[in-house]
Amino acid sequence: MCEFCQQDIFLPTFPSPAHNLLDYERVHKHLIPPSYVSLHALGEYKGIIAGLVSKLKFSGQVLAAKVLSDFFICYLKDSLLHKQSVPDALVPIPLSKLRYIQREFNQAHELSIHLSEGFDIPICQALQRRKHTRQQSSLNKEQRLRNIQNAFKITTSVPYNSIALVDDVITTGATINAACEAIQAHSPDLEIHVWCMAVSVKE
Repeated sequence: MCEFCQQDIFLPTFPSPAHNLLDYERVHKHLIPPSYVSLHALGEYKGIIAGLVSKLKFSGQVLAAKVLSDFFICYLKDSLLHKQSVPDALVPIPLSKLRYIQREFNQAHELSIHLSEGFDIPICQALQRRKHTRQQSSLNKEQRLRNIQNAFKITTSVPYNSIALVDDVITTGATINAACEAIQAHSPDLEIHVWCMAVSVKE
């Protein structure tokens, strides 16, 4: 992607590449108090990014995962490496068995495959959904918390010092926090980052 296209698509969205969005009030004020140390995203959930996420998540166009991941790598890799903010492994947010059957793939895992290749770090399939939950996008903040409570469990050890949880979109962070709590119950000293393709910022 040329410099001008990159600017048109991404640069106006957030302060700078690899900016920790937990330090960005416009994003942080919408989040449930985070259980992770940093949040990095490709951009806001709108425009081209929202279109690609929608094609991936709801239309089954898995090629969109590669496009989004390639954009993430192109836009953030150098800055994350420079800041020594690249984790030891990626942990995709899992789907419930029912939703996986309905969708036939996990969008977070598809993203993780390409991010793993681009950053040369492994994928750790450490999380599993305990239960099927309602779609978070249809719920308010309080309902999201109740819906996702105790939704995850650890299925294997996490032999790393730091990981990045990978998901497509973060809105309040309820799902990410629930995943963090499940991991931290087994590995309290593990440093957890979040990598996602988009942040839904409500004005």
